Amino acid sequence: MRHDFQAIRSIVDYAAPVLATAQPSQIDQLQKLQNAVLRLMLGAPQWSKLCNLRAEAKIPQLLYRVRAISLNLLAGKATHPRHSAIVRSVTQTLAARPGRRPFQEKDLGQQNSTQHKITAS
Repeated sequence: MRHDFQAIRSIVDYAAPVLATAQPSQIDQLQKLQNAVLRLMLGAPQWSKLCNLRAEAKIPQLLYRVRAISLNLLAGKATHPRHSAIVRSVTQTLAARPGRRPFQEKDLGQQNSTQHKITAS
């Protein structure tokens, strides 16, 4: 069963940059599924605390793992000169919208229209 979990985990890791933009309700559904699998793998009863299960299995919450992988990917791109403009754009978008989920369609639409105005001038 551990191999099955590792196979699923590798898919989640690969999809981490996409999952970073997912709705909180979607992440919650995936987290509940991970919790159920942890209980099954460890043979733990329903009343077991999730923090204990995660500690025993050495598995972080899904949201933390997705964020860590996404930030590591972004940090790796930030050091490469070819990607500096992209990283600068992402950083500006995140800084302009503190506390909001990044990369919402309306944010991207506003940013794109601003870029077109600047380019056309």
